[in-house]
Amino acid sequence: ATTTHAFPHSIHSIILIRDRHIMSHGVVYIILIGSTIFYFSMTAFSLIQSQDEFNAACARLATSKHLAIDTEFMRDQYYYAQLCLLQMAFNDEIILVDPFAVNSLAALAPALVNPTILKILHSGEQDLEILVRLFGKVPTPLFDTQIAASFLGDKNHLGYADLVQKELNVAV
Repeated sequence: ATTTHAFPHSIHSIILIRDRHIMSHGVVYIILIGSTIFYFSMTAFSLIQSQDEFNAACARLATSKHLAIDTEFMRDQYYYAQLCLLQMAFNDEIILVDPFAVNSLAALAPALVNPTILKILHSGEQDLEILVRLFGKVPTPLFDTQIAASFLGDKNHLGYADLVQKELNVAV
């Protein structure tokens, strides 16, 4: 479902709001911010646990104009962070990828460097570290919501939930 609301700020950016508890809440909003906010409510997600499912999802991704991406990783016992979950939102899909159940993530590589797909992250330094190590290239083009907030005067380097709360008065 899509609803539109007026927004008083003149932020010209794209922000992905993601619920940290997506497995229990199943809600993600993608907001295009200019003079209007568009809420795209997606209540379902796909848990990818096979190579065929992953390849099919990446084929659908190729038609998207944006890709919101986030990683969960473990660094405790490893020199390099080990990818434990890959979260992606594009078109009307939410994809959670179990990297231990997929033989290869190579099908994602073309989308990460496709200049017509905007990659959206929040505080993406560690996500980028993992993606560059896995794919050998920096994803482009990139939009980092934390960096965008800094350009707009936020000097606190807020986490995603705090930034959304501050700017949109929405709790995630």
